[in-house]
Amino acid sequence: MMQIPLLKYVDRNKNVSVWSISRASQWSDRLCIASDGKWMSWLISWNQEFPSSNRLFVSPRTQTALQGFAQKEKVTYWLQSYAKVEVVSVYSFGNIVVKSLNYDRRPAIAFSHFLYHSSNKNYMESYQLADLCRIMPVIDNYGNAVTERQSILVPANGSKWVGLMGINPWRNEKYIELSADYNSAGHFAGNYTPEDQILDFLKTKVQASDVPFIHPPNARFPIASSHLTVDNAILLLQWIRNLKSKGVQLPASFLASVKEGSWLKTSVGYKPPAESFMSSSEWGNLLQNGSSCVDIPMIGQQFYQNKMHAYKEELQVIGVRFEFGEASAYIGRRLMSMATSNMLTRQHVYELLRLIRFLQQKVLSPSKLVNSVKDGRWIIYDSDWAAASCISTQPFLDVGFYGESILDYKQELKLLGVQVGFENSEKIYKLVIDNFKFSSSSITSDATALIRKCIRYASPCDDFLRKLRDLKWLKTNVGFRAPGESFLLDQEWECLLKVFDVVPVVDSWFYGSKISPYKEELKKTGLITGFDQASKAVANIFKQMVRKSSLTKASVLALLACYWKLRTRDPIPVDLFNCMRSEKWLCTSLGFRSPSEAILFDEGWQSLSPIASLPFINDGDSNGGLGKEIHGYKAELKDLGVTTEVKAHVLGLSSVVSTFPQTLQPYLLLPCCHCLDLSRAGWPVQQHFPRNL
Repeated sequence: MMQIPLLKYVDRNKNVSVWSISRASQWSDRLCIASDGKWMSWLISWNQEFPSSNRLFVSPRTQTALQGFAQKEKVTYWLQSYAKVEVVSVYSFGNIVVKSLNYDRRPAIAFSHFLYHSSNKNYMESYQLADLCRIMPVIDNYGNAVTERQSILVPANGSKWVGLMGINPWRNEKYIELSADYNSAGHFAGNYTPEDQILDFLKTKVQASDVPFIHPPNARFPIASSHLTVDNAILLLQWIRNLKSKGVQLPASFLASVKEGSWLKTSVGYKPPAESFMSSSEWGNLLQNGSSCVDIPMIGQQFYQNKMHAYKEELQVIGVRFEFGEASAYIGRRLMSMATSNMLTRQHVYELLRLIRFLQQKVLSPSKLVNSVKDGRWIIYDSDWAAASCISTQPFLDVGFYGESILDYKQELKLLGVQVGFENSEKIYKLVIDNFKFSSSSITSDATALIRKCIRYASPCDDFLRKLRDLKWLKTNVGFRAPGESFLLDQEWECLLKVFDVVPVVDSWFYGSKISPYKEELKKTGLITGFDQASKAVANIFKQMVRKSSLTKASVLALLACYWKLRTRDPIPVDLFNCMRSEKWLCTSLGFRSPSEAILFDEGWQSLSPIASLPFINDGDSNGGLGKEIHGYKAELKDLGVTTEVKAHVLGLSSVVSTFPQTLQPYLLLPCCHCLDLSRAGWPVQQHFPRNL
């Protein structure tokens, strides 16, 4: 019985053939019965289009007879069990077919027609249709059957996207462009499909889309770099509007390519949106008329047929600027760029200044324009800057280059950050310090006064102070000196600094009274202003001059006068006084001696001088003599230890001539008698005389 040909079916040639039970159950082909009689002819006809399904339908007469048979369910069960017959609906048949479709173009196209017509006849539920649409392959523009896709683009022919992009730029992101076959009319399984009907069906069921409804991937959009026509530019903006209205966040790469592409027509050619402006009637013409130094790239409203205002929000999203301040800042940046490239002419500068004045006159704030070019720092030179120019290198505005007319724009220049006039402010003093330069030939009293002000008002200025300590910038009586080797006079002890001509004393005639109020600032630079410091420094100078035997009469007399004046001061100049007592600085008849080794000659020493070699202070006017004026300092010398009276010491007696002459000359008799008088008075004189006396 299994071999008896009992089962009639419709073959691929639409002829009725017969299979046995054994044949029907053992091969890969399967016989099918429609689950509802109304689908029978429909499925048999469409099955001719899909040979890959390996399905054949039982003949219509057999199916009709089975539908009216009382034991239909038993027979159907028997056929399913022994002949492997399948009972199918339109959906299940479609499911079998879609899984069998391979890379053949026609069956894939036919399947979309099958779904379209089956949908029109309501032969399946909407969810069933959606399921089949989701998994069915589509034929792309290369003729390939594609099942994996991220998005589907309508065929290029007649599309909007091809006019905007030229080619599909996102093929690598699985954005599939449909074959033109989906645009064409078709005839499958005896059913005619008009042109564009399948495409409309796919737009609805598989979201085949065109601009402005495509959801772009996060990928570049290179075609946006080209010069877009009016229609394509508007289409691009409509696309962005549509995406935003659906709450779709624009992918970063897509948005970047739109922002960066030079596709917008402006007054200066095609520009990227971020470099383009759309003005309001309030400021557009004013700014264009007021500025000839920089061409502002305004969107060509006439070119776009005045449609751009309707897309203001979309233009803002892609970077187009609408504000007056932004346009002003653009002008400034362009000017600064020109300056960097050495392309900024004198005419450009004047136009900028005129523009600032023009905007102020029109009650439009130039702040954005000003801020964009305010990074540079320039100064208008005048007499107030004369001192600063001596000690610093400043970017003075070149009036010679720009002409005297530039000075008519002081207020505009001031807005731009140009320093007009010298202000007594920390900012200005800091500016001087930051650009400090030194040349002793250019140092004036005013320049020195400015240095002092910088120290006072530009605090902290440690680096500046370090520089000043090493530079010879202070005018003294012996030329310019560094602060650490210079002295500031003090009325209480000015005599100390006037002892030696070589002491660098700050030139009070050069500086006048301006220097005294800045004593504390000068101390920070190392200037010697304190009594203790000054006395130690003078003591060192004194030692050096003693060693070189270079003390002059004037210095010695001044030193003695200073000593007498300062000896009662508290504190006293200890170092100097000690040196004066210990150093051999007094010129005597026996060479230089310390005060304790020297004698100030008077009449009392007259009788001893013939018989003794004594260190009398040289009071002559030659050979280093101190002149008769030295006797006017008897008290000072005595205080220092100089012997000023015969009876005070017997120093001279130790110097009596040791080899007394054999024959006593008459002129020696009186001195000898004087010595004997001293001996009788109790002085140890006789021991100093020779025995033969």
